[in-house]
Amino acid sequence: MALGEIVFLGPPKKAAGIFKQAGYPMCGRDNPAEFCIEKLASHEGETDADRKDRVVKIKSTYDDSNMGSLYQNRIYGSVSERRKKLGNQDVRESNKYAAGWFTQVLWLFVRSFRATLRDPLLLKVRLAQTLVSFQLNFKKS
Repeated sequence: MALGEIVFLGPPKKAAGIFKQAGYPMCGRDNPAEFCIEKLASHEGETDADRKDRVVKIKSTYDDSNMGSLYQNRIYGSVSERRKKLGNQDVRESNKYAAGWFTQVLWLFVRSFRATLRDPLLLKVRLAQTLVSFQLNFKKS
């Protein structure tokens, strides 16, 4: 994304071709993600108009490509990919969550338990708090 719009959407390997068509070839050893960020970012001494021209050029190259048309159709087309898979079944009737309630609570407990064990000071403070609270309740009884 750049200037609030999608400039490229697709596999990182395809980004090099789009940027090359726009007039910004990537060297063989460049990381595609870093290269894209560097080309879409503003540079020192560059005017906003120059950056906007560069971004618009890359975006229009992507929009005119087959890949751009494919993703545009998938996102904004009349029939979504999920609707195609489900046929006439209403999308809202499918399961809302990937895991059930018990599984979610179990893994939240496991995560909390691990976090407590990884922080020895917090573990000692909680243990002391429990012992003090137990003694105060025991004396009242």
